[in-house]
Amino acid sequence: MKPKAKDRGGRPRKTPIKAGEKVQLGVRVSPALRAQLDKAARQSGRSLTQEAEARIERSFDRQELLPEALTLAYGPQLAGLLMVIGRAMSDAGSYAGFLSDSSVAQTKQWLENPYGYREAENALSLVMECFRPSADVVVPKVAQQIMDKTGMKTWGAGFATGVLSSIAGRSATLTYKQFADTVRPLLGRLAEIDKTEKETSE
Repeated sequence: MKPKAKDRGGRPRKTPIKAGEKVQLGVRVSPALRAQLDKAARQSGRSLTQEAEARIERSFDRQELLPEALTLAYGPQLAGLLMVIGRAMSDAGSYAGFLSDSSVAQTKQWLENPYGYREAENALSLVMECFRPSADVVVPKVAQQIMDKTGMKTWGAGFATGVLSSIAGRSATLTYKQFADTVRPLLGRLAEIDKTEKETSE
């Protein structure tokens, strides 16, 4: 009779995971985060493990919120373009902000850094040029007549002035006012616009 092979220890052999089966995940967290999870678990009536799992799942769900929200607001093509613009401007602005004084803080505050802002603007210009329609621009007759009558140089400048003026707290339609009330807290100090009317009218 052959002697039994010695148990060499180590991890047990993996078996296929069945659908719906839970697997163990060992995670170390800070005491502060543990306290937050404990509090949230008590409020939700879940166990600590269930609360942690629910919050991890929610973090993955939120990855889809941006494209979904932008698509709902502006349609799929403009949503995609806005995401391209945002990524290009963020990457260019944050890197340029860091280069301006080798400060990590400037990677997050590049919108208030002249060099970072300029490079983000360059990124925006290139993206818009890349997606520009190939056909020549033809201004509709009725559009030209309205611009001549109102003194407006372009429709784009007119709408931009309306949006920026509402953010600055000047006259605005109800739609623009609601938009400005939502956007202004996000902009922070950038919402302090004093030169909008002058620059857009020149």
